[in-house]
Amino acid sequence: MKTSFYLTFLLLLITLSSNAQNQYQLLLAEGRYSALIEQLSAQESTLSPSNNYYLAIAYQQNGYPQKAINCLLKDSTNLSTQQLDLLSRSYLSCGRYNDALPICVQRYKEEPQNIANLLRYAEINSVYKNFDANIKLLETYTEHDSTNLSINTLLAETYEKEKLFDAAMDSYKKILEQHRDNQKIAQRLANIYYRQKMYVECHELCMIYIEKLELNKNFLLLASCGFGKLQERFEPQCKSDVPALRSTRR
Repeated sequence: MKTSFYLTFLLLLITLSSNAQNQYQLLLAEGRYSALIEQLSAQESTLSPSNNYYLAIAYQQNGYPQKAINCLLKDSTNLSTQQLDLLSRSYLSCGRYNDALPICVQRYKEEPQNIANLLRYAEINSVYKNFDANIKLLETYTEHDSTNLSINTLLAETYEKEKLFDAAMDSYKKILEQHRDNQKIAQRLANIYYRQKMYVECHELCMIYIEKLELNKNFLLLASCGFGKLQERFEPQCKSDVPALRSTRR
């Protein structure tokens, strides 16, 4: 009789715990982070590892990365890969790049194709101006997947920062082949054309997007500047071809 009672009681506890887990997961899925924080923060010191992780997610998503860090570091010796990813993300949100870097390096060794971790790793490299390292990191990824927009954009931007303008232009053009309506990429490419004094290419590219976007002011400005520079380039030559008129006054 007692055994039956204990089994029933145990099953009830398991059911209640499972229902609570499902409720917390539902709140996360619905983006109701404040409600989840309200329910879990009161019992923060006694939370199970999974509920502690849910609370850390809610803190991070709600703009409290330091509280997320505090949650995750309660058991820092036994963090799952998902928890480590969240911890590095929270460190970055707090500007704690030195703390995030070892996690990103280790996760990259374990899973080099993980895009979220790769982008965090690259962000840290950019902060420390390790552009050469970033180029190697991102180029290695593109050998396996040359279609990821975020990776290709970051690679092109890094080429640009390193003044590797030919490589940057090639990367931006490849992105536009796959994402023809990406205004940001088109504008970056047009800007490089202009800075490299490739005024014809700058003007032609801008005119495509002026027609598409109904006189977008950014492309209008670049197109007019490019056209103006073309005029400056040819006007002196035109003037030199015109014979000077002699005065008829005596």
